[in-house]
Amino acid sequence: MIFSRTTNEYGVMEAGSSGSPLFNQNKLIAGTLTGGNSACNHMDGLNVYGKFSYHWNKYENEDSQRLDVWLDPLDKGVEILSGRYQIARKAAPENLSIKYTNQQVSLSWTAPTTDGIPSGYYIYRNNSFLDYVTNTGYTDSDFKTGNSIYGVSAVYNDGSESIISTISIYIEEYKAPVNVTASRQENDIYITWEAPIYEQTIYWGTQDFTWIYGFDDNTPFYFGQLWSSEELKPVYNRLLTAVQFIPVTGSYKIYIVQGERNYRKTVTDVIRRTLNTIALDVLFVIGSEELIISVFVNEYNSQINFPAACDNGPEEAGKGTVISLNGINWYDTGEDINFIVAGVISSHKGSLTSDEIQVKSQVLLPAFTKQASKIEGVSSSGSLKSQVITVFLELNGYNIYRNNFQLNNSLLGGTTYINKNVPEGNYTYGITAVYSGEESPLSEVIEDSTVDMFSIQTSRPGIIL
Repeated sequence: MIFSRTTNEYGVMEAGSSGSPLFNQNKLIAGTLTGGNSACNHMDGLNVYGKFSYHWNKYENEDSQRLDVWLDPLDKGVEILSGRYQIARKAAPENLSIKYTNQQVSLSWTAPTTDGIPSGYYIYRNNSFLDYVTNTGYTDSDFKTGNSIYGVSAVYNDGSESIISTISIYIEEYKAPVNVTASRQENDIYITWEAPIYEQTIYWGTQDFTWIYGFDDNTPFYFGQLWSSEELKPVYNRLLTAVQFIPVTGSYKIYIVQGERNYRKTVTDVIRRTLNTIALDVLFVIGSEELIISVFVNEYNSQINFPAACDNGPEEAGKGTVISLNGINWYDTGEDINFIVAGVISSHKGSLTSDEIQVKSQVLLPAFTKQASKIEGVSSSGSLKSQVITVFLELNGYNIYRNNFQLNNSLLGGTTYINKNVPEGNYTYGITAVYSGEESPLSEVIEDSTVDMFSIQTSRPGIIL
């Protein structure tokens, strides 16, 4: 082993050097440092290098610990791989464009204008290889909803690959109707279904468990988050279905308050120090007044732990760190944290009632004066940010199909359809939901034992009659 001369004529490995490369005479990595005990004060110590050829493919059952699956993902039998930036990369595809129509993502581009004509193109989605094509277009029918980044690189006859041209797209998930059933009444077939359900989780802060908060004298208290009337506009009359929080120590109750309405639920069977989702026994209809989603805690021992899980800030002042001692008067803690409390909202609508009317909360939010304490809870380094409330997709109506033929001339507004005077035979029914001109896939079907017409069967998707 040969080292380059240093100023003091010594070369030695210290802690933190693991993974450093050992080059051969061709300036290619032949091994990597995997261990040893040498140090500046132990220059005669041992340095242990692992063979790159062994790292390459000898760990047959450990894909995460072998290199060939990462450096030769197409299994081309590569034995020598030059550095990626050893030479200038050839020209990449140009004018990359993307569109989403008819439940397909379509990519198109033009060939590079320099460095010759590519033999083909590699297609990537979210840094994962998808396909190889020889033309200048690609259609992805197995796309992912949400944000996706697509990439296209040019492949040349000498085996070289250009840099990757990228483009991003956001694809909304258009959900299909649920709980579809069919039943026969004489010669008519009755199809029923329920509207598709969307959910969103709302919270302030990062939800990264970092601190725990409480009082040295074990005072019971409410801790939670607040949303203003303006922030709630997108979800008026929608249903709050669950509350999420991280229990640490003590006994907990869910407490939701909006105007003169409130809801309480005792929490049992929790998993401590992890995020719990507590379903509400009675769904809470969101109105137009300020909303507080909180957790009440008592019977904790501050000598063991504090009960309220928090992130590491920065504080969403007056929103992410509200506190109360009586559930009526609310304050801002003034701490640079946010309580880890979140609400789960369904797209289903409800109607406001006067049930459970109690005394109206007084949301003051001045600085909290009672002395509280916080200690480090668990190290966390997530990248989530406050999840603000957004508008749910607007459902325009439904289409119903029999043997892939649309039966309705205009969108259906309800969730029931009668197919009258059905002749004897086998038919496949399916329901789709329509959102601003975009149509969902066909619904999945639940078997219904009441359907017994003409040797009726069921399948997915659709109903076979």
